Amino acid sequence: MSRAASESELRKALTDVTHFLAFGSVFLVLGFLTPSITRHYQALCWQTATVGFFAAAVVVWRHPVVWYPVVRRWINQLKKKPKSPYH
Repeated sequence: MSRAASESELRKALTDVTHFLAFGSVFLVLGFLTPSITRHYQALCWQTATVGFFAAAVVVWRHPVVWYPVVRRWINQLKKKPKSPYH
């Protein structure tokens, strides 16, 4: 995959994740802060927020370009041997 295509996919994936997280956050806050809301509607708000957060997780899972650089950085850090303090 070319670098331009990778950057385009990353931009689209991060935009989608941002939208889904904002959607979930709005409904989560709505469930907590709406005065005199019944338990039924409060549960519906929380369920809808859960769907938004799940959708964001699916986008991250389906687009490895989002999490692949982080994993590579972790692997490179694990491969580096720590220097001895007595050396």
